[in-house]
Amino acid sequence: MIRHRFYYGWVVVAVSFLTLFMALGIRYAYGVFFVAIVREYGWTRGATAGAFSVAMISHALFAPVTGTLIDRYGPRKLFPLGAIFLTLGLVAASRISSLWHLYVFFGVLIASGINTLSYSPHMSIIPKWFVRKRGLASGLVLSGIGMGTMVLAPLCETVIESLGWRAAFLVLAALVLFLIFPITALFHRRSPEDVGQCPEDFEKPKAADACHGDPSTPPRRLLPGRCLPPQSRQCWRWCWSIRW
Repeated sequence: MIRHRFYYGWVVVAVSFLTLFMALGIRYAYGVFFVAIVREYGWTRGATAGAFSVAMISHALFAPVTGTLIDRYGPRKLFPLGAIFLTLGLVAASRISSLWHLYVFFGVLIASGINTLSYSPHMSIIPKWFVRKRGLASGLVLSGIGMGTMVLAPLCETVIESLGWRAAFLVLAALVLFLIFPITALFHRRSPEDVGQCPEDFEKPKAADACHGDPSTPPRRLLPGRCLPPQSRQCWRWCWSIRW
């Protein structure tokens, strides 16, 4: 296989970082909207906070569905669809006038879009791209959650103070539509094979080849302790003899 100078897996990491940055940042910015909505409509704090609880339930219910869809259709089809759902939910949330609107738009529609773009589908993709640097790549992707929370919450607060909470929802909708939708549709890939590469360093790692061996050779049944180092193997034999 041709050895490339740049590994496309890092593009997937960058796109995944931005996706989690927006999706989870929007989820945890609800506290900022919570204060503004309670102040405007005078709803009880318990009733208004219930929308976030409904959103958590929606995440739990949609997670198996999202996992099934990412395995079947891949990120280039699923993530843009999730971005559309999230955009529609944010636009609808800007028109909230009743408490049930908040429960439906934030608790169900926005939650379904966030769940589609959340960390569960990403953590099924990243391991396909990296072997030796899998921990580093996963950590970089998941750091988007903290960065998104740290940046979007103050941003939403600034927009709310200047233009109101309805405008803040529309700003978030525009960011999702014009940033997350195109980059996931254009740059995301399911696996290295989609771009003609192999996991990490542009070739199959030797460790993986040593584990799998020659595919034409039938698998052998290994005896207990066969793959252990000599010292551990000797200890295992003593334990086995004591057992009997």
